[in-house]
Amino acid sequence: MAKRKSMKTPKWVKFIPVALAVVVVCMMFLTVVSYTGKLLGSKIEYTGWQTIFGYVEQTTVMGSTVKTEILGFSFLNLLAIILPIAGALLQLSKSKVLKLVGAICALAGTIMLFLMPNMIVFAENTASIYEAYTSALGVGAIIAGVVAGIETLVIGYEVIAK
Repeated sequence: MAKRKSMKTPKWVKFIPVALAVVVVCMMFLTVVSYTGKLLGSKIEYTGWQTIFGYVEQTTVMGSTVKTEILGFSFLNLLAIILPIAGALLQLSKSKVLKLVGAICALAGTIMLFLMPNMIVFAENTASIYEAYTSALGVGAIIAGVVAGIETLVIGYEVIAK
């Protein structure tokens, strides 16, 4: 029987997860969560950066500016972005254990990206308002989650192939 040749992965394959992690970060500029009113169907949308670092709405009433804090800082949403980046960077190491840890980080980030609407931190007086709305994933969170899932698969391939 002929021996099977061992397939060696090209060196450029290890940079695919880094590029995919950059795409995940860029998707946070798109809508991550949208709220639809249960009664009249009004729609409110927030980007990824608004759900991570908070959002303050400014309105002008009779010549004076009023600032209302809508969303607060969410560490878990920030972690959902950091984990795929950490997974991509750990994958660049030569250690198989660090690559495995990177794959686990990317997988955890993928799961957290799909849970972003549940991890939003509302300001003190606004949480009760959003009970009249139905939350849904936005296009940014869906694309970021799928891309992070592909990143996890590429890192897993790197762990298994070598």
